[in-house]
Amino acid sequence: SVSVDGKEQSGNIPNLVLDSYEKANITINYQIPQDASVNASQDFSFIIDSLTSSQQKTYKSKINVIESRPPGFIMEIEEPDNMDLMAGDELTLKIKVTPDPYVNDDVVLSLKGEVSELETFNFEPESGKAPLESTFSFSFKEKTQDKKVNLMIEAKSGTITKTQVVTVNVLRNPDAVPPVLDIVFPSKECITNKSEITVTGMTDAQAILTINGNEVQKEKNGSFEQKVTLTEGMNEITVIAKNRKGLETRVVLNVELDTVLPILEIETEIPEETCKREITIKGKTETNCVVKIGNQDLVLDKEGRFEATVALEHGWNGIEITSSDNAFNEAIKSYDVIVVNIVKLRIGDQKASVNEEEVTLDVAPYIKNDRTMVPIRFIAEALGAEVGWENATKSITITKDDITISIKIGSVEALIKEEGVIGREKIILEAAPEIVSGRTFVPLRFVSEAIGASIDWNSELKEITIKQ
Repeated sequence: SVSVDGKEQSGNIPNLVLDSYEKANITINYQIPQDASVNASQDFSFIIDSLTSSQQKTYKSKINVIESRPPGFIMEIEEPDNMDLMAGDELTLKIKVTPDPYVNDDVVLSLKGEVSELETFNFEPESGKAPLESTFSFSFKEKTQDKKVNLMIEAKSGTITKTQVVTVNVLRNPDAVPPVLDIVFPSKECITNKSEITVTGMTDAQAILTINGNEVQKEKNGSFEQKVTLTEGMNEITVIAKNRKGLETRVVLNVELDTVLPILEIETEIPEETCKREITIKGKTETNCVVKIGNQDLVLDKEGRFEATVALEHGWNGIEITSSDNAFNEAIKSYDVIVVNIVKLRIGDQKASVNEEEVTLDVAPYIKNDRTMVPIRFIAEALGAEVGWENATKSITITKDDITISIKIGSVEALIKEEGVIGREKIILEAAPEIVSGRTFVPLRFVSEAIGASIDWNSELKEITIKQ
C-alpha cells in the first residue's frame, strides 16, 4: 500500500500535484510473502513530470529479500603490505563495516585496551549507520623502542560487538633518542702488543660516527670498523655516535699498548748432553705471566718463580720455555738436549756404571794380547740392544733398531744385516769372541765398529767410557 502525507491511497495510485517548493511524504508499505526466496526483489519507481515544461525525471529503487536471521555486520580492516611504522610517524588504516544481513543501530568504533606507547589515535568518523566507511589514524611516541604492538579495534552496534587485532611493527626513531652504539672490539679496558688496533661495532645507519674526532664511514646497516694507531702505554679512544637532532652516545675505550717482552730467567743449567732421563728446570718471570714448558702450564709463586720436571728420551730433545704476559708478549728460551747412554768400566774391576748408576759385573774387563776385552751382553743391553744366544752354533745375535749383528765364539768374522738392505756386511774383529766364566767377551773396538758407539780410554785410570 502507498500513503501520502499519512493518508493511505486505494486503487490506482493517483497523480500527486505539488506546487513549487511544496513537500509531500510518500510511504510505501510492503510485506514479504512467506514463500519468498532469498535475494528476490521488488522494483518500484517515481516519475516526476513538470506541468510547465516537457522535463521528466524518474527515481528508481529496489526492495531486496534477505535471510530471516538476527541482525549483524562484518568489519573489515584494510592493512598495507608493510605494517612497519617509525615511532613518531602516523599510519592510517581503512575500516569498512557492512550489514550482515542488516543492522539497526549506529555502529560505534573504538580502541580497546591500554597501549602505553600510543601518542595519538583517531577514528574518522567514529560512528554512523552501516554500511560505514571510516579511517583509523594513529602514531606512537617518538621514544618507543623496536617492538611489536597489538591494537584491538572494536565495532559495536547495540548488543552486537566485533573485534579485530592489527599488529604493528614499531621501529625505533633514530632521531628521537641517542643513537645505539655497540662496540664489538676492543673491550673498554684491554691490553695489546699490537701498535695498531681495529675498532669494530654497530650504530644507527643515519648517525654520524667519529673516533677520536675523525669521522668514520659506515656500512648501510650501520656497522663499522676503523684502524687506530696506538702509542706505548695507555691510549684513550673516544667513539661518538650523533643523530640529526644532536643527541649523542659516547663510549671511551682504554687500550694499553705493551710491547716489552717479559723477563724470563732460567736458573737451572741445562746441559747439551746428558744421560739422565729427566731434568728439573727452575726459573723466574713476572708474576702476571703464563709460563709453559712445551704444552705444560706451570704454577708461579707470588714472586714469579716456577719449577718443573721434564721427561727426556734417548736422542735429541727440544725444550722450549715460554713466558706470556697480558699483552701476549712472549719471551722464549729454547734448548737442545741430547740424551745418551753412558757405560763406564775399568780393567780388572767388577764395578761398572750405566748412566751414572753403579752395577756389579760377573766378570771384570781384561786385556789379552794387547786387546781390551769387554762383556758384550752387558754393554749391548746397557745401550738398549737385545742379545740372543744360540747354543748349538755358539752364536750371538745383537739387535738394535733395524740392525742385526751376528758373531760366533772363536771366529773373527762378524756379519751386519740392515733391514731393507740386500746382503750382509762382513767385518773382521781384532780378536775372536771368547767365553770367560760363562760370559762372552769381545774386543773393545767391536763395540764401536759394529754397534756404532763412541769409546774413550783413560789410560791413567784404565777406565773405558762407552757412549751412544
